[in-house]
Amino acid sequence: MRWSTERLPNVKKIMDNYGLLGRVLDRNQVKMSASGSPCTYWRNQAISQTSILPVGKTKCYCWSAPDGTATGADSQQSQPDRKHFLCSGAGYLPGYQKYGYTEIVLSTPSTLTKSSSDLVIGGTRGSAYTLSGSSLVATLTSERFALTTFKDVNYFLVNDVMDADKNRVEYEYSTNDTTWVSLTMTAYTNSDVANRQATFTIPAGTQYIRFRVTLRKRTSAAPSPKWNSVRFRYRKFPTLYEIDPRFNVQMPAFLAAREQQTKSIEATEYGWGVKFPLEWWVLPDADVQNVDVISFLQGHYSGYRFETKNLREFTYGSSLQVLHKSFESIYIRDKHDLMGIIHYLL
Repeated sequence: MRWSTERLPNVKKIMDNYGLLGRVLDRNQVKMSASGSPCTYWRNQAISQTSILPVGKTKCYCWSAPDGTATGADSQQSQPDRKHFLCSGAGYLPGYQKYGYTEIVLSTPSTLTKSSSDLVIGGTRGSAYTLSGSSLVATLTSERFALTTFKDVNYFLVNDVMDADKNRVEYEYSTNDTTWVSLTMTAYTNSDVANRQATFTIPAGTQYIRFRVTLRKRTSAAPSPKWNSVRFRYRKFPTLYEIDPRFNVQMPAFLAAREQQTKSIEATEYGWGVKFPLEWWVLPDADVQNVDVISFLQGHYSGYRFETKNLREFTYGSSLQVLHKSFESIYIRDKHDLMGIIHYLL
């Protein structure tokens, strides 16, 4: 066959004339709807896909020397505490972000406005604010945080030490920089990341929020309370049930489906070995990346957690639009590096 206008056919142009891109996307959507299982992931905010250190993230205090007494160059470790409860070993706050949510973590390294110079940082590695001197009360006020596509509050958790007869730590929030709302705190025993919690609601669509922490002593001779951290998480995506009522999942989630079984030949300590990796594929809007921690919410793999690796993107067209993603999953076992922090991921 001779081509009158060009030596070889422009295959991409011919395919586009028939709208194959849209048809493939529609077909993938139908296949995923029929065979996908709901799951979620946690992403380490200290790891970028281009191996660049995070910009604008707060460095966790777990980089400091363990005894908290060293000064100068000796006060910093070469790496963070890989089992630290606050940053989950990431070394930067907020540590890990869960799919469909945004978490704000405040602690001693955070940008906070002190009402008094009597508020000092102490404890192991500089892990807590305390009230010194003659002051009986002082406050720490956070910066203003923008709430992107805010839906509702997921949790408000704090880590502090107080004696109700001698001292206390109080918490407030404001959504307009004028009115401050006090929070009623109750015990929290579900995790090692906090010891108290508060439950509250603010209207969907709220634009921003600010927090205030107040440390009080009953008398000048009374010991000071200690404040370590605030963890505030809000939902920004609709729940899976709102998107697809077939799934009774009342949280943001996406669907993942098993890939066809493949085999690979890899070098092991005993020579070459044949492996059959567990592979999955997802639609591009799931935005799964390498080293994400994946957890299935229903089905045979419910409750298991995996780390993603060998992510592949299947693209189309000159713009390289992603049609779907495929990745391998590694079950997180006792010897896995993430096992030390896996129970911190809420």
